[in-house]
Amino acid sequence: MFQTTPPPPLSFRQKCLVVLIDLAVLAELCWAIRAAAGDMDTFTPVFLKTFFALLLPTLAAAFIANRVLKRRSAGAHA
Repeated sequence: MFQTTPPPPLSFRQKCLVVLIDLAVLAELCWAIRAAAGDMDTFTPVFLKTFFALLLPTLAAAFIANRVLKRRSAGAHA
C-alpha cells in the first residue's frame, strides 16, 4: 500500500540529546510534583502550571538542538 523510507539512524550526539531531554523532563516532573504537594486542594492547577512552564521551553530547546545536530551531521557527510 504505502511505501515509505525509514528515517536515517540517529547520530551519537542525537542519541545523547534524547537521553538528556528525557532526564530533563523527568527532573521537571519531579519538581512540579514537589511544588504542587504543598496543598492538596490546589495540587492539579499548581502541578499543571509548573510542569508545562518547565516542559515547553525544554521541548523547544530540544527541537532546535535536534535541527542543529541534523544540519551538522548532514554537512559532515556531504
